[in-house]
Amino acid sequence: MSKSKKLSTKTRVILIISLSLVTCLIIAYGIFYFAFMNLLSPGYEPDLVISSPDGKYELVVREWSYFHSCGSDIYIRETKWYNRWMVKEIGYTSSEDPCFADGHYYVEWESDKVTIYYYRGHPGVEDVNNRSTWLGIFSYELD
Repeated sequence: MSKSKKLSTKTRVILIISLSLVTCLIIAYGIFYFAFMNLLSPGYEPDLVISSPDGKYELVVREWSYFHSCGSDIYIRETKWYNRWMVKEIGYTSSEDPCFADGHYYVEWESDKVTIYYYRGHPGVEDVNNRSTWLGIFSYELD
């Protein structure tokens, strides 16, 4: 027969404190990781979908905000059922304020290209009626 050794009271207390500290550290790490990742990830607006007049293409604008800056990733896709799930990034914007979510944009469709104009909406800096004063302009050649 073997005698089992009992742990001393001091050893039990040290073991309980150690396990409690490890458990608290694991929980604190999980909370910190979750909070830190949510803080560092940008917030996205709902996708804005802009259809071409002929119905062949759609622009998909995914606008995000992060601290004191905003931007958007702009994609294009064909509307045919077998190509609808394929999107192609055609550009991006960067600004201090939302452009697309606030309706500060204009899209010009031509037969072979699409041009996107956007502005921040600051009166005195950008004239809403004069697109040459707007924050950004870019074009994409359609396939």
